[in-house]
This record gives sequence, structure tokens and C-alpha cells, in this order.
Amino acid sequence: MLSHKLFIAFLVLSAASRVIAADALPMDALRAKFPHGIPWKVDVVNADGKSRGELEMLITSDHARSCMGDVGDGFRVDFIRPDVLSPPLPLASYGVARFVDNKIKIDLTGGTCDAYLVMDGMVTSDGSSAGDIYTFGRGGVHDVGTYHASIKK
Repeated sequence: MLSHKLFIAFLVLSAASRVIAADALPMDALRAKFPHGIPWKVDVVNADGKSRGELEMLITSDHARSCMGDVGDGFRVDFIRPDVLSPPLPLASYGVARFVDNKIKIDLTGGTCDAYLVMDGMVTSDGSSAGDIYTFGRGGVHDVGTYHASIKK
């Protein structure tokens, strides 16, 4: 009887560990692989389909705070060569990233309040991401374009 209970306990623990492993999130795996920050290369495209250039960023493990309620406490995003976009985007000195499941939202205006520039998309297991870039504030929501990010090699 005891061996039967041990066998059932083993099966339950085995199934639970597989569920936990299956639920491992892409950003968690990337944080383990890049402990000093996740290096992203981000291709930015205007709403009319024209390239604005490529932005490099580093999603760090440092905590940062955004005024945006759904970003709030997140991780600091450092911009590397932010001046390469044409026309330029109104980036702050840093951004704030928030991860929920396999979704990412980055407030590109960091600690600036009431006029936000946001990247909002999904992250895949290889670290790539795609989504929308938009502004919002007192004047409403305005599409800026789209982005595609990948791990910078």
C-alpha cells in the first residue's frame, strides 16, 4: 500500500514538473541566458510601411518605474544609439518593460508622464518579438507603426 502511494506521489510530481516546464516563459529563459541584459535589435516601420531604421536596446534586470498603470514597476530598458531612427522617435533616456506571460509592453518614455510612446507585442521562445508602436496621452491614441525585435548577435 505504501509503495502504491509513493508511486502515485511520483506520478503527480512528475506531471506537475512537466506543467511547470511547459509554462516557462520566453523572457524567463532569456534572462537566464543573458544575465547582464537581453540585447535586442528592433526594426521600426512607420504606419505607412516605410522603415525608420533599427534601434538597439538592452532589457536589463534593473527595476524601473513607469507612470503607465499597466507597466508600473518593470525592468529598465537602455537605448543604444537611439539617434539612428529617421525621423526620430521621442525616446526618453531609458524605457520600462513589463512582461505578462508571453506579452511585452515597453514604455519608451521611461519616467516621463502623460505623453507615452509604447511598444506592445508578443515574445517567442527564440527571443523575437513583433507588435505595434503607438503614442497616447491627452490627445488620444495614435499609431506610430510596427516593430520586429530579435536577439542581437
